[in-house]
Amino acid sequence: MLVIVCVIFTFIHGYRRYGWKDLTVFFIIAIVFGNIYENLSIATGFPFGHYHYSNQLGPKFLYVPIIINIAYFQMLYLTWTMANVIVDNYSNRLKGSYIIVQPVIASFIMVMWDMVIDPHMSTVSGHWKWHQGGAYFGVPFANYMGWFLCVFTMNLLFAFYLSKNGEETAPAILFSKSFWLQALAIYLTWPI
Repeated sequence: MLVIVCVIFTFIHGYRRYGWKDLTVFFIIAIVFGNIYENLSIATGFPFGHYHYSNQLGPKFLYVPIIINIAYFQMLYLTWTMANVIVDNYSNRLKGSYIIVQPVIASFIMVMWDMVIDPHMSTVSGHWKWHQGGAYFGVPFANYMGWFLCVFTMNLLFAFYLSKNGEETAPAILFSKSFWLQALAIYLTWPI
């Protein structure tokens, strides 16, 4: 249920910022690359490590529950938005060092989220199972390195896209403090 509420928020919030075209590109990047990385890791152990999903999260595409890739999108958007604030960049067209710096910051924020979520979702809830586990509440360190690679790839692709196609003129909503606080509030609902 939390994923569904967050996805609805993401589509509304993202539309107000980027419009349908750019938000759809972001969605496609998250779905396609999230699915590639997840299925690759389940099949080979790279980049996250060896694990498998239980049947608790519903229907799967290959090895991965569909809801996982939708969750990628909504959290990728939230962490991307928070990175905007951290790097003090409010433009929809990325330029210069922002093309690299913003994806790096957003990726670190997403890995921090995974460090909170993964132990609960795998060990307590049993939504997925690590085959060899790890020292951090049963989660292997490779998972977090893989997460960084995965989400950095997605963020970097979106940054390159925005550097060429993002709107030069920022929507007025970007100058409202509540716009940014809403994304932070939704991000913070996950650890509860």
